[in-house]
Amino acid sequence: MIGVNLEEMLGRRVEEVYPDALPYVLADIEAVVTGRRAPPRECVMPGGRRIVLSTVAAVRVENNEVVGMSVALIDITKYKRSTGSEFGRIRPLSNGKERNKANGYGGHQL
Repeated sequence: MIGVNLEEMLGRRVEEVYPDALPYVLADIEAVVTGRRAPPRECVMPGGRRIVLSTVAAVRVENNEVVGMSVALIDITKYKRSTGSEFGRIRPLSNGKERNKANGYGGHQL
């Protein structure tokens, strides 16, 4: 999807690998860290050229401590366009101010 192989992505933060996705997955990351469920969601990336399916899950140890995160972004653009489906439930952020606020949040690992 973004031209980076798996080995280059593992252990890196979302904003390092695919910064445009961070505003869309941030709320889901915060939800799963606090024990809530984050259902998969469709996200229209900035510019509307790409649609991704986002899933976020926490990796926990026996005492329920979060020791890692799994963030998956699957490019579903071709599928959505070929089926004539409406674009995703999440729209692109409207301005750079919102995006910069989201990009300032760090510490989440893939």
